[in-house]
Amino acid sequence: NPSKSKDILKKRVESFRKNIDQYKISFKKASLEKYGVDHPWKSPEVHKKTIDFFYKSYLERISNKIDNTKYRFLGFDKDGLITNLKFHCFGCKLEFKILTYQFYTRINHGTIICTNCYPISKSSSLGQIDVYNFIRENYKGEVILDYYDHRYEIDIFLPELNIGFEFNGVFWHSSKFKNPNYHEKKFEFFENLGIGLYTIWEDDWQIKRDIVKSFILNKIHRSGKIFARSCEIREVGYLESREFLIENHLQGDCKSSIRLALFKDNVIYSIMTFSRPRISLGSNGNQKEINQYELTRFCNKNYYTVIGGASKLFKFFLNKYSPESVFTYSDNLISSGHLYKKIGFNFHSKSRPGYWYLIDGVREHRFNWRKSKLVSLGYSSDLTEDQIMESLGCYRIYNGGNKKCIYETNLSQDI
Repeated sequence: NPSKSKDILKKRVESFRKNIDQYKISFKKASLEKYGVDHPWKSPEVHKKTIDFFYKSYLERISNKIDNTKYRFLGFDKDGLITNLKFHCFGCKLEFKILTYQFYTRINHGTIICTNCYPISKSSSLGQIDVYNFIRENYKGEVILDYYDHRYEIDIFLPELNIGFEFNGVFWHSSKFKNPNYHEKKFEFFENLGIGLYTIWEDDWQIKRDIVKSFILNKIHRSGKIFARSCEIREVGYLESREFLIENHLQGDCKSSIRLALFKDNVIYSIMTFSRPRISLGSNGNQKEINQYELTRFCNKNYYTVIGGASKLFKFFLNKYSPESVFTYSDNLISSGHLYKKIGFNFHSKSRPGYWYLIDGVREHRFNWRKSKLVSLGYSSDLTEDQIMESLGCYRIYNGGNKKCIYETNLSQDI
């Protein structure tokens, strides 16, 4: 394949860079001629038109949602990176602010949206009650709300299955209220008692509800079942894999070079993806020499469990690509790592808790708010990343760490 030639690849890269440079020059020239600045966003006129358009469209969306006899939408209040919606309540005759996700949560539940008439507090977790009711509708065993065991509480506990579900409000579980080790220590505490503890994040419940419901049904053994022996394996393209992962995996898409799918009646029911080790996860740049891969994603179609699916896909990968070793990570807050042990992986190590940033009520990857980016936006280089973000009212949310598992082909392992 010509693309494997280093000379051809070098020429393509040089050509691409040359085209990009030419585009940048022509783009700046056109922008200077039309707006008097080298980028349209630097034009006050363009910026105002964009904000006005956004405001108008948002105003229409919000107005269609609220009862205009009870509230009047006043616009937006920007505080650093935090965006609040402002309203006037005709009931208490006061103005109030509310985050977008909190507004939609209350609207969807038919709850009073005024934070003066109905204050937002830790104890009023509508999402937790939602999850509790969903489990009760689909599970006939005992379901305990707010179960206490010595040092910690489990939001929803199923004693017959010996598992629990945590519903974590993103604000109340941020670094403003929880220390960096809180979720890790709680997970380890119940793991040592033999209790599987699974976390449902508030923003996932609001944004990815079908995926979360499917996740819950899988844990309480109420998913539909398909046998892998009735499925065929095909390698799929990136776009097909991406669409499936976004619709069915809590962590969404991940870049990968190998994408294997299980099909039945021309419908994908499982996907497993692999890539060369990512530099950010410890690659030293020589991974091709040792033929090592990372298993980056595995998931089933929402509301289904594919019996033997992971084993069948992984065995196909081993036979076709003959890796010397494969490693993967499991998130302690949503996985015990048992699946990887079942298909031949061995526990290697555990990582310390990582973190997201809480932006407008949604967790965002920390890479999006690294210090170099914040400094480029005009914030002081004398402050740490965390200090800058906290000054903007954006707190960290820590996870419970990950388990790293490794499969090595020089060991006799059966899957």
